[in-house]
Amino acid sequence: MQNVFEPTVDELKFVTADQGVDILRDLLHAVASIAKINPTDISVPFAINVADGGVDAEVNTNEINESLALGIVASGINRYQVKTGNFSISTKSQRKELLLKPSSRQKTRLTASDLHDRVRHCLENDGTLIFVFFGNDIPEKIDGANVKLFLNDLIEINPAFKNAKIKIWKANIIAKLLGKFPAISLPIKGIRAPGFIHEIGYMKNQCHLMGDYLEPESHSAIIKEIRSKIHKRNGLTHIRILGEPGIGKTRLVYETLNSPSLKTISLYGERPHELLTHDLISQLRNIAETIPLIIVVDECDAQHRYEHTFF
Repeated sequence: MQNVFEPTVDELKFVTADQGVDILRDLLHAVASIAKINPTDISVPFAINVADGGVDAEVNTNEINESLALGIVASGINRYQVKTGNFSISTKSQRKELLLKPSSRQKTRLTASDLHDRVRHCLENDGTLIFVFFGNDIPEKIDGANVKLFLNDLIEINPAFKNAKIKIWKANIIAKLLGKFPAISLPIKGIRAPGFIHEIGYMKNQCHLMGDYLEPESHSAIIKEIRSKIHKRNGLTHIRILGEPGIGKTRLVYETLNSPSLKTISLYGERPHELLTHDLISQLRNIAETIPLIIVVDECDAQHRYEHTFF
């Protein structure tokens, strides 16, 4: 069965530079939640039009369970460069943009000091350099050919880079990764997404949760308790939020889940009867077998609440 949450390659081609970095940021925080990576080990600046040393994002970790990290993060230093739109890996001048400082791209004799500073630091410290190409899905004629192009460029600069760790994510790989995280992929798919299940950001607009949240002390304690139960994941299946209409239940749930690590694995269902009967439920179950998934079911009466206990 086709994963309806998986973006198409054509949808990814329309991702802008800002959106590409935002998507990567969400993906890294989602994986951090799963692989128990400290969120402070992740750095993805929002200012993408300033000098960044050749890197859009980085994750610096100790030893981690790389299978839990889904190949998105490796142990040690991880540096990511995002490219959207058309990018030709086979064109050397375009590869130079990713590797070299602007002042060095016309040189014929290159040294390690010509590399972007943070690219060089990554390579010299046994880190992993990941290139994320949203707009490129051209297949290789030979497996590993694209990585080899980058390795050859680096070897020309310094033969010590012959064993550099390079990863390339093309659009099809990005689509597969995003298909595991509906909360991240749904905004990319836009109107082609299932109409009754949404990312948490939709919840804010749909339920008119505007303005600053003046968090009562009692709510702070509840938010902390719910987050604690979610992160423990010891057989947790359901949390019921009960209270009189207008008391702030929806805003409480939104604020609880609107954190970098939780919003990326959270979905909002506004029509509980459709959530139960739609074929989509089987795909959500499949995803939840390996990826933590939080579904907020709004306007859930007693009958639907009973039926959802068998989700």
